Amino acid sequence: MESESLVYIGQHTSEIVHNLKGPLTIIKLCSKLLKKKLKEDKDILEIDKATDKILDIIKNILSSQQKQSIKKHKSFLISNLIE
Repeated sequence: MESESLVYIGQHTSEIVHNLKGPLTIIKLCSKLLKKKLKEDKDILEIDKATDKILDIIKNILSSQQKQSIKKHKSFLISNLIE
C-alpha cells in the first residue's frame, strides 16, 4: 500500500514538474529578450532570478527521481542474479 502511494506520488510529481518546466522556459526566454531591450531593469532581473531558482528546483527533483529509479533497477537486477 505504501509503495503504491509512493509510486503514485512519484508519477504525479514528475507530471507536475514536466508541466511547469515548459511555461517557465518560455518566461525565461522572454525575460532574456526583455533584458536585452531594457538593459538593467530591476523587475526583469527579478523575473530572471526567480525562473532560474524554480528551474534549479525542477532539475533537482528530476535528478532525485532518476537516482531513485536507478536504485530500484539495480536492486531488481541484483535480486534476479541471486535467484
